[in-house]
Parts: sequence; C-alpha cells; structure tokens
Amino acid sequence: MRKIVVMGFLMLVAVPTIAMIVDADGRSIGNSLLINVDTTEAPNPPVITGPTDGKIGEQYEYTITSVDPQGDDVYYVVIFSDMPAVWRSDFYKSGEVVPFTHSWSD
Repeated sequence: MRKIVVMGFLMLVAVPTIAMIVDADGRSIGNSLLINVDTTEAPNPPVITGPTDGKIGEQYEYTITSVDPQGDDVYYVVIFSDMPAVWRSDFYKSGEVVPFTHSWSD
C-alpha cells in the first residue's frame, strides 16, 4: 500500500539576477536576468482529495484546489512518495478544482 500525504506547499520568490564568470586573468563575461517578484500574500495551502491508500499499479483519481487571496492563478506541483514521480499542473484559476491521476510504482 502507498500513501499520499500533503506535506505543505512552496512559495517561490525570484529576484533580479546577474550571472558573471571571471577567469584567472580578470576577464569576465556576464548576463542579467530580470525575474518578476510577487510580494503579495501567498495562496492558501492546497487541499487534495482522493484515496489515501492504494495498490501498486492501479490508477487513482485525485483533485487539488487552493484559493489565492488576490485572485491570481495558481500552479501545483505534487511529489509522490514513489519518487521521482511528480505531477505538475498548468496555471488554473484561484479556487478551481483540478483533477489529476496517479499510479503507484514500487
């Protein structure tokens, strides 16, 4: 039997970044990357519904949803205990119930 456990969620914050390489003679090359930073309130923790126990090789149906206080779209990443199994969603409207499936492996 395998289990799915909600352990929490990540809020990723990015910043403007400059990457630079300098060789032993002091010559350098660099590039900058501007990444948007969202300073608003994080979405509420996701709620996952579906079976909490399962058999290896059988496909199970789940749903996930979360509400963003500002109404922004949300993106989900679910990491299963039979790693490296990972499910990544597209962006969905805040509060939208998103279905996904998983089949447990060894």
